[in-house]
Amino acid sequence: MEKDNRPVHIEDLNKTQLILLVILLSFVTSIATGVIAATLVEQASPQTTQTINRVVQRTIEKVTTESPGETIVQTVIVKEGDLVVDAVDKTRQAFFPLRTSGGTEILGQAYSIGNGYFSVASSLVSDGKLYTITSGKTVYSMKTISVTPYGITILGVSSPDASVKSLPVVPNAKDVDVKAGKTIVAVSSTLVSKDMVQSLRTNSEKGEGDVVTASWNAIVTSSTLPSGLVGAVVVDLDANVVGFVGRRESGVEIISAESLLSLVSRATTN
Repeated sequence: MEKDNRPVHIEDLNKTQLILLVILLSFVTSIATGVIAATLVEQASPQTTQTINRVVQRTIEKVTTESPGETIVQTVIVKEGDLVVDAVDKTRQAFFPLRTSGGTEILGQAYSIGNGYFSVASSLVSDGKLYTITSGKTVYSMKTISVTPYGITILGVSSPDASVKSLPVVPNAKDVDVKAGKTIVAVSSTLVSKDMVQSLRTNSEKGEGDVVTASWNAIVTSSTLPSGLVGAVVVDLDANVVGFVGRRESGVEIISAESLLSLVSRATTN
């Protein structure tokens, strides 16, 4: 029997062959799309890659059951702007009005570190004086626990009880979690400033004889923070505290949260 060598046309295919052809074309197209997407991501800038990764990581699958045996999956993409707003809201819940003991004028805002301890810009307080913070109708008396070399003073409630330990606090991040390219937000009671981590470096202060009297880790950012943010809290987009805005002779500086908390721990155990 002589073999038919005439070309096969699309109209010559039966229904089964057409379905197989469509499946084959879909498979080849999906592979080509994946290769192109991977190539574009590899060639993208670090900032673009970071944004893509954040969107993927923040994609939430909400599963709702409409009827027995039927499940509908809805994908909700959380934008970076929404994460910033959420982080600011959570951080500001831990700020409380600061006054001198017996006074009515608000000096500024004290940030709750937890367990009855608060951080505040050193320019707002004086060592030896008593202060109060107010939460609702409750007033807590505080005294100075430690004055840091970078413009932040730690205050502690004089007689801490269960209520002060229940005040809102924001989780703290470790220094190992502060990586280059990470988006951070400096938050005070009135100002907000978004930036990007460039590096983490160790700074120190020296006394007589060039002896190091204090050292800490500082977060280097893409731009200089405004001086009005001294005393502000710096959080990442997961609303974890990564640092505190302090002041040095050279200007504004972000002190890592781990460094500040380590100093508080030493001051309260001595």
